[in-house]
Amino acid sequence: EIERSTAKTRSNMLLYLNAYLFEYLPWFFEKHPNVLFEYPDTPSKFLGSVFVKTDPVLDAEYKRQAKLLGKEVIYPVSLLSFTEGLINAVSKKANKNHMGSSLRDACSGLRRFFDFIQGRYGDIEGFAIKSNPIIPLKNVGYKRSGKTVKDTFNLGYWVVFRIFMKELAKGLVFASSKEVIKVLGAHEAKNLSDYNRELTKVKGFEHLNRVTYSSNFDRITIPTSINIGSDTLEIGEIISPEFQGSRTKNNDIGKKATKVTLANYQSPLILLVAAYAGQRSSNGGNLCADTFDQDYIRTAAEDPADTHVPLRVRTDKVKVNGLESSIQEDVMMVLCHAKEIRKHHSHKAFTEPRAYQDNDLSVHGHFRPLLQSTAGHTGIHPNMGPYVFMFEKWLKKHGIEFDSKLVLTPNNLTVERYETIRRHNLEELAKVQLIEYKGFGEPIPFTPLTPKTSLTPHSLRVQLVTVLKITTGDNEAVRMFTGQTDGTIGYYTKATPEDESTLSKVAKKVKNSSDVVPVAEQILTEDALIQMFDDIDRANNDIPFFAESGEALKALRYSGGRGLAINHTHICPYDNKCPEEVVNLHGYMNCHECSHACITSHNRFAIAAAARRALDEMQDYSGMILVSKNESEKEHLNLKYMEQVNIASCWIARHNHIRNNPEKFVIAGFDAIKQYSYVPASKVSNELLAKMTEVSGVPSLQSNALKQVATMIAHKISNRVSQQTMPALTAETQNLLRYDPVSFVVNNLNMLAQLQNTTPEALIEQSTMSNQDISFIEELELA
Repeated sequence: EIERSTAKTRSNMLLYLNAYLFEYLPWFFEKHPNVLFEYPDTPSKFLGSVFVKTDPVLDAEYKRQAKLLGKEVIYPVSLLSFTEGLINAVSKKANKNHMGSSLRDACSGLRRFFDFIQGRYGDIEGFAIKSNPIIPLKNVGYKRSGKTVKDTFNLGYWVVFRIFMKELAKGLVFASSKEVIKVLGAHEAKNLSDYNRELTKVKGFEHLNRVTYSSNFDRITIPTSINIGSDTLEIGEIISPEFQGSRTKNNDIGKKATKVTLANYQSPLILLVAAYAGQRSSNGGNLCADTFDQDYIRTAAEDPADTHVPLRVRTDKVKVNGLESSIQEDVMMVLCHAKEIRKHHSHKAFTEPRAYQDNDLSVHGHFRPLLQSTAGHTGIHPNMGPYVFMFEKWLKKHGIEFDSKLVLTPNNLTVERYETIRRHNLEELAKVQLIEYKGFGEPIPFTPLTPKTSLTPHSLRVQLVTVLKITTGDNEAVRMFTGQTDGTIGYYTKATPEDESTLSKVAKKVKNSSDVVPVAEQILTEDALIQMFDDIDRANNDIPFFAESGEALKALRYSGGRGLAINHTHICPYDNKCPEEVVNLHGYMNCHECSHACITSHNRFAIAAAARRALDEMQDYSGMILVSKNESEKEHLNLKYMEQVNIASCWIARHNHIRNNPEKFVIAGFDAIKQYSYVPASKVSNELLAKMTEVSGVPSLQSNALKQVATMIAHKISNRVSQQTMPALTAETQNLLRYDPVSFVVNNLNMLAQLQNTTPEALIEQSTMSNQDISFIEELELA
């Protein structure tokens, strides 16, 4: 039960081993008859220290034995070097990454082969292998780079390209459905027409009835627009480039199997699944028509572009049982529209399930591919070049400046190989044709050029992972789309410094600074929790908490509200004593990313404050990195900076989840959620006051930067009090000044405001204080 590519790799691995055992080694032993070693005619004689990797300790022993026996110690070429040589000789993709990957796969397969021999036949004489001769070698043949080598998009380019491709796919699918309706029977045609009519009532799909197109789909006019900043850009007419292959597909449609020319909408949809769900093109191309929407129920969202829905993927190469992904609902609706069209295909290749990769032994079994475009189900890895060409032509039409991702490239080369040839001045290798002109003695070399791009469908997947990871910092949020492990997510997260800066600014917009509720007033009590659970048990309702782990919610419910650790940002169902499964997954006390943290709407204020605390720390580390001249120190500071990025992003993800579900996680009867006290954010002083008010009395949520500013202001206030006829500062207040300057500032600004019959907001904005010509803001050095 293995996939086609895996079967090919294993077959090649055995070919390499056979060539080594029965071609090379007989020649070696014939050439060196006095060698100490024996020909390995059984697995037990295949010594790893001789035929795989030399062992210095055993080498000394071999030389001692050879001296006693009058033999020579001559090592044959190792199996790994022999395999590498064969791979280099036959590989059509002669590049370092491919060769390294092939060698790694061969070594891994050889090790599994000897494990199999050892386990299955270890009791038979000659097969008793003491240890696997292929030792586990890390990074065999290559060293993994820190980030994926796939080319990625500029952030702004990617955002608009996704929308452009979505609108193109909508138009092509709708146009194709109209062509299908023309040849269907009356009943089937009415059903599909009704489906189209209902679809055009949905926001974002209203314009599809007005889409026009040519008979061969080389041009399509889409009467809608895309907003870029303050500009609204009409999509209008899109013309396919002449070099685009497979623009249309001829299909047997309806009971009469009428030949109909339809647009190749399958390729754009495969790209959309990569762009909006982060799936490999093989996963998008092999979505099962019968199960991809099995978990999808139409939401009540006014705009389907604002919500995400489940997408079931059944053919992932890593997770053999498939994975659950998520995708924007409007893209899911286009996929469902494609499903409606597919129902009317009548060719046997479309109506009957087919084996995954035509391999009847595949673990993925038989299924009907949703985006099948040919009888043989080919073309599931679309060429991005034509779509990037159409997109950039549209940008130019509207006068939008951008960095092009197209390169005029010889027909016989990829962009990457052509760049290598140009870098080494080997242009002669690119000349593939000769042109003969009358009057010229010799033909002239000629190189036809085509616009190509280094972007691939995989680039869309990498870019989505990057954006999700940097803006949320939550691997679970990324995994919700891609199903990737933490290591793969880190490997795929790749952004330019400019894009990372932009994404960090997006992440900072976690909560309007003018909505101020002190965190200390929002803490849930155990009594409130016990009362909540009593009410829930009587009503048999769900608990108003969310967590990525269902087990954590079960533990919370079973607790009945007792014996929990009630933190400002969340409730820990394990009383802040991380169990082994949590430590293995997240480390110890990393509450910001813990999938077992149980959160309710009442935590939103503390979560927002925690996120801002981390953002403040990020700014501090960023400033220290800029001024540091020690590389070791810079490296340490950068690690600290990235740690705060992760912490901030994780809290932002949870805050956004609460914000997007405002009524779902509220505990009835608990008075923590109340009217926000509004503080205008137009002044930096008011924004600072808002931050201090929010975390007053909660030192754990106060950043060092905020504490430093508060300390400075606190001393100014202390001096002001000592100069005025005002009550002296109590011992308790003096302790606040020392240990919690934020609370000191908030409390004493309130006191000063009351004495002057004004508000703290007005006081801090006041241009002068009584009997003083010095601006209060200037005095506190906030101007």
